[in-house]
Amino acid sequence: MSAGSVKRRQSEGLARFLESEDDMAGPPSSQKAITAERIEAALNAVARYIVELGAEGPVMLPIYDRLERELAILKGAERKMAEIYERAGKSRRRDRMRK
Repeated sequence: MSAGSVKRRQSEGLARFLESEDDMAGPPSSQKAITAERIEAALNAVARYIVELGAEGPVMLPIYDRLERELAILKGAERKMAEIYERAGKSRRRDRMRK
């Protein structure tokens, strides 16, 4: 099977599967913020689909892997922003104490 047909099969099969998933219902993703919760819901849906596919499930692993990477990136950015806010708060307190 060619790479193009595998990708097409992944997309078509996953789209059909997600249409029936309650946790993925709602407006298109272009209208919603990407959140850890939404990525977690997508991971859950893809995991169920992989299991449903049985022996053909591994064809969906690249999508599952991508979602895991995106979740890690998002959580890393959230941690970094929390550190930045903490640093900025400490800096402000120090500046006030100097005055």
